[in-house]
Amino acid sequence: MHMIGKTFRYTTFAACVLVGIHMGFLKMYERPESEALFFIYPFSDVAKFINFSAHDFMVLMTKPGMTKMLPDRMNIPGM
Repeated sequence: MHMIGKTFRYTTFAACVLVGIHMGFLKMYERPESEALFFIYPFSDVAKFINFSAHDFMVLMTKPGMTKMLPDRMNIPGM
């Protein structure tokens, strides 16, 4: 049972390292699949998803949801 835990731990660590390397490739190159020395596509897809999610979260937290909170005042004659 202890061997399964070590295997899971080391496999998870290796996958995180590979995703991190692919995140670096995404940030460094315009087209990483043609310029990088090695590029593993499943890790590439995960890295692209993480990059998109982080960017989307940053935009969600920093930009306002709407430009105007209230509508313009109505121009009622006589008031």
